[in-house]
Amino acid sequence: MNMKKLMAVVLAVVVAISAMAISVFAETYRIDLDKTSTNWNGKTVTWTFDMSNYSLFGYADQDSYLELRLPTTLTKTDASEASKNTQVDWFIEVGGTRYALKDVAPAFDANSTKGVTYFTQYVNFGALTHSYYNNNGVDNWATIPQSQMVGDITTIKLVAEVTYASNNDDSQSVTEWNGTGFKDNNYDMYVQLWTAGTNGVKDYNADGSDDIEVTGSYTNAAFMTVAKSDNQKTATTDVAFISTYLSGDPAWNEGTRAGGFVWDHNLVNRSMIMGAESAKVIVKLKNPTNGVALYTLRTKDQPTGSYDTSEGVDGMNPWPGYNSWNNPADTEIASTCVVNGEVSELVFEVPLDKLYNATYGVFNGGMWITERITLDQFQQQNNTWFYNGKPIHYETWATDVYIELTMPELDDEDEIEVKDPVEAGDVEDEDETIEVDDPVDQPEDTNPPTGIVLAVLPMAIAAAAVVASKRR
Repeated sequence: MNMKKLMAVVLAVVVAISAMAISVFAETYRIDLDKTSTNWNGKTVTWTFDMSNYSLFGYADQDSYLELRLPTTLTKTDASEASKNTQVDWFIEVGGTRYALKDVAPAFDANSTKGVTYFTQYVNFGALTHSYYNNNGVDNWATIPQSQMVGDITTIKLVAEVTYASNNDDSQSVTEWNGTGFKDNNYDMYVQLWTAGTNGVKDYNADGSDDIEVTGSYTNAAFMTVAKSDNQKTATTDVAFISTYLSGDPAWNEGTRAGGFVWDHNLVNRSMIMGAESAKVIVKLKNPTNGVALYTLRTKDQPTGSYDTSEGVDGMNPWPGYNSWNNPADTEIASTCVVNGEVSELVFEVPLDKLYNATYGVFNGGMWITERITLDQFQQQNNTWFYNGKPIHYETWATDVYIELTMPELDDEDEIEVKDPVEAGDVEDEDETIEVDDPVDQPEDTNPPTGIVLAVLPMAIAAAAVVASKRR
């Protein structure tokens, strides 16, 4: 037998054995306890007032300024009092750059059809630009770029942002079918270009001022391009996972939790718990914890005779009279997690009997996590305590808390080929002659059982390797 034939035999045997291998795998199943949530948190309404600008050099320069008469409010007259007290944040935009203007408290005019009052402020042109600011009670008006040539500043835009605490748009309409919108016939809001008088000083139209109104450089809201858009604000709420009531501390501390974690007792979750091989409770920390601490997971069965539910009230347990967080003796320690160094998650190995009590046929009713810090100080640097080279920090906020179940391993079954049945009339009957031979004595079976063959296979491979080495 040459070398190629020998290696072909060995390869064939290995492939045959591999074909008999059975692959197994394990699946996990997740049950949510709590996670970061996003909720609506008010609405921001943005108004834009576009003005075409054709200033020549000599007007929109360091000797010139704009007089702005702006509304103190853009809110509907019939809005709630809270919305009526919402301030307008004003900006002026040139070349895509915004500069903040002065803001004033909102005020309403009962004699006005739109209920709006107005205030006046000024904007300078100059070489060095800045937003409005007040220094020691002195108004320093916003400064926008001065004109350098004909048509270099083509558009000046006034921008107003109003952020309402409610999730509604409580602002006035730009225009309505009946013509009562904010823009329609609004000559009270305007922009006027001024230039300094013969003394060269901008007096901002004060008494005795010789400032000059630039003729033909005036426009009001009725002739501006007015648009409005809104943007829903959102707020993110993270998970407080430390149950301080179990240690007697008040639960209104930042990052602490009064109630326990509850999960949805639907049929799928319950069946998965009953069929699981193992379980964990995993806490994904918002920021890493670095230090030494002991975390304890406590559990308690669902009250017997209660309805299954997944909903709590303000983080409290959903079952009336279920006040186990006030009584540590009323809960059982299910698992612990020791932290020594920096971690980004807490993992609790949970016995399955803490999730399903087979004796009484009830499931887990709630979970509570407590914290015992055993290292506050280690190495100090610049008034900060470090451990393992990083600042000591114990995180009390999480982004995700859930149960992870490991399900039993499943075998891959051989695929069974099912052939379509053959109808009785589809095949012609043929006469068959069956010959029956006289029985003869069969030789003794010398083929060893499969188990013996597999047992001696390694020796055969080793012998083949020895023969091959000798032939070489």
